Amino acid sequence: MDRRSFLASGSAFALWNAEAADSVYIPSQHRVEDLTVMQSLMDEFAFASLITSGPDLRCTHLPVLLDKGVGKYGRLVGHVAKNNPQHQLFDGKHSALIVFQGPHRYISPAWYDAAKSAVPTWNFAVVHCSGKPQAFQDDAKAAKLLERLVGKFEAYDGDESRWSFSKLPDSYLKGMRTGIVPFEMEIESIEGKFKLGQERNAKDRAGVLAGLEKAKPERNLQEFTAEHYRRLKLE
Repeated sequence: MDRRSFLASGSAFALWNAEAADSVYIPSQHRVEDLTVMQSLMDEFAFASLITSGPDLRCTHLPVLLDKGVGKYGRLVGHVAKNNPQHQLFDGKHSALIVFQGPHRYISPAWYDAAKSAVPTWNFAVVHCSGKPQAFQDDAKAAKLLERLVGKFEAYDGDESRWSFSKLPDSYLKGMRTGIVPFEMEIESIEGKFKLGQERNAKDRAGVLAGLEKAKPERNLQEFTAEHYRRLKLE
């Protein structure tokens, strides 16, 4: 059986649960166990990847909200399109993994102590949450979820009153909600991996910070979108 077939069969999740293994390789020096720190990353970098297996391996990229006070680790809520077959697994029985990714970047050995040999690496911070998503059909609850999502991300621009659902008629909004499947997932296990060079000596850590400060920034979404529009001749 090839790797994709193995994952899609559900055997991967069975093996993971049976062995109580991490969903991601985490050396001890990179493991984060402080729930507050992990939840902070999830709250700030809320655009996540929802991964399920069986009958097929599938990943949906979506914004997710965190309810911190529910259960041991919190509860995640979000929605997918009704045309997305992944929602068929939102029955409270099938396991899923939701991955939140913070900042990441290539790290050059030139930033380290020149007296020591070193190789390039990639620094990043991620949080993995596992659980069993459960869809819900309560329209009022779905409307509240969407209001929370809009409120959170509209506030990113510093103006909470910039746009709200109050600008649209209820009949239109209710029709739009028929095209989504909202879900919630209580977090059963949570894993934090912050690979940020914290295991290196003080001089190397200072070099990483200085190198990152001077490094050329990645293209932002506006720049990437503008190029794609030009490629499609949409200007």
